[in-house]
Amino acid sequence: MVSAKRGLIATTLLIALLSCMLCIISITTENWLRATAVLSSRLHNEINYGIFSGCLNRQQLASKLVFDLAVICDFDLGFCMYSCQRNATMRLDELNRIHSGITTIPCEQAYSAERIFRRKEISETPKINSLKQNVMQEGAYIPAYWWLCVLLSLMLTLIFDICAVTFALINLYKNPVERIFNIFGLFIWNGVASVFAFLAVGLWTALYCQHLTHNISITDTLRAEFTFDSNGRAKLGYSVYLLLFAALLNACNLAVLWLRQRLLNRTNAQPVMVVEETNIPLQFY
Repeated sequence: MVSAKRGLIATTLLIALLSCMLCIISITTENWLRATAVLSSRLHNEINYGIFSGCLNRQQLASKLVFDLAVICDFDLGFCMYSCQRNATMRLDELNRIHSGITTIPCEQAYSAERIFRRKEISETPKINSLKQNVMQEGAYIPAYWWLCVLLSLMLTLIFDICAVTFALINLYKNPVERIFNIFGLFIWNGVASVFAFLAVGLWTALYCQHLTHNISITDTLRAEFTFDSNGRAKLGYSVYLLLFAALLNACNLAVLWLRQRLLNRTNAQPVMVVEETNIPLQFY
């Protein structure tokens, strides 16, 4: 029975380790969203991106160009987007340009423009869309605090997953006295990790349904000139499903720990003495 309980702790450790690995892979990969953005029958983009960065493949007839994407947020404006510019300053400038209705630097010129970029250029370029059009377009951006909540949920999932792995390893060889560090703590680490993982998946899915399915919020679909169309051409990537599987593994760990507790309670159950009734008189000597 002791070996069975120890084996269940080892099972918990392996499941928690697998969940932690899936969480790391999900955060670091660039497949939270896959989409196609079309300008014409001869020019379209294939896009995939993750929480932080992504890739844009531009296909024009027989030629193909590849650009890196990176997320940029302006919490004063409350918006995020994925930009193809080379550094954070240029990406923030591009977000402000698009939001202000000012012409942007094309992705094809991003590499050469980096050397001659000046912040003052934003005020020197004429506006090309009206304020009314810009207000209507604001629903196409990624809400900055929505994106931040997804990121925080992911970080907390990873932290609690690491705690679950660490304390499962400790409990495999020792019996900590403190409740937060022993088996009771494993319930907490795995349970909270599962909750935050489900929360991150739910928030991203809601963001996809509310915003990304209509506009994937990249430079080409937000700018007013040569606007690409991604409406109805986006789908969730495999990174989301990896995180969902990690959340289910944490939930499975709770079931394993509950089974171990049932076995422990059965082993420690006190024997019950059954006294049979008899008509024989008691004799004392």
